[in-house]
Amino acid sequence: MKFIHHPDGKIIIDGRLFTLDEFRLVAPFYKLPKNAQSRVYENNVKHYIVCGKSRKMLPLVDKELDSYISKVPELLYLLSQYDQQMLSLFINEQKKNIHNSV
Repeated sequence: MKFIHHPDGKIIIDGRLFTLDEFRLVAPFYKLPKNAQSRVYENNVKHYIVCGKSRKMLPLVDKELDSYISKVPELLYLLSQYDQQMLSLFINEQKKNIHNSV
């Protein structure tokens, strides 16, 4: 699966678009590496982050990112079960939980 984290915070996984908040429903601790604005990852094919005008190559296998990507079916299910208002409440509650655990 191809994973792209755009500078605007959008996440694209195999052509499916998610907000960062939506993606964090199944990957609550995901974040870009320090100073990175975007990331492109495809297991065993390519993996890099963009920091300013430079591109930093990363290992072609990232088990943590692979585990997050594997949860896309779960994410699609969650998104299909909640209306927009309930989803916003759920995301806000999760943000509070993450903030309290740090």
